[in-house]
Amino acid sequence: VADSDEARRSALRHRLARRLLDDPVVYAASLDAPALAYYLNQRSALAGRLCEATGLLAEQRVEGLALVDEDGTLSDVALPAEGTDAHVALLVAQVLAGQVRAAGPGQAWPRHDAASIATLLRQARETQGRYWRKSAREPGAEHELAALAIKRLEQLQLLARDVVGAAESHAGGLRPLPAIARFALAGQAAPDPAADDSRSGPSSRVRKTTPLAAPLSGHSGSLFDL
Repeated sequence: VADSDEARRSALRHRLARRLLDDPVVYAASLDAPALAYYLNQRSALAGRLCEATGLLAEQRVEGLALVDEDGTLSDVALPAEGTDAHVALLVAQVLAGQVRAAGPGQAWPRHDAASIATLLRQARETQGRYWRKSAREPGAEHELAALAIKRLEQLQLLARDVVGAAESHAGGLRPLPAIARFALAGQAAPDPAADDSRSGPSSRVRKTTPLAAPLSGHSGSLFDL
């Protein structure tokens, strides 16, 4: 029977499996009530089956679940990665991650917009610009760089746009998502491309379905407990 309990469970299982394979991370907060109930009850078993079939690594946290491709062979959008655009996105991610860490769990996270990200990059150009392509060092280039960085971080589900017209004063702005905490640096020093660029060592690139930059031990805990 199409509307039987088993048919509904099967549909939920397939929908969640599709998202785990297609999305960078599946946040529990993004699920509707039926999907969330199924996810909380079946996430370990579902992740186990998918990992066995694909060779991916499951990372379960309080905020959500991601499947990591350690080799980066399935990646089409990655962070860290080579090139100016990726380095700029990494720099933005690290700064925002530091702000999230500084705010602490349960506190309001900093909000940004394209203009504030551009200002951040204009300031970073003084110390980081020597590593960027020539056109990215030109006055005003920070606006295009900011747009590219925001797009990459949105694709990796590290950053989201607030809904225009929302009741909050930040409607239309940008807000960090939990997995961005994976990119926080000790002391939040500006990233050095010689250390962070995948050209200088083993790549920690992840496929488009995983923004988590490096594998963890696999225990359940917060994305912030790193």
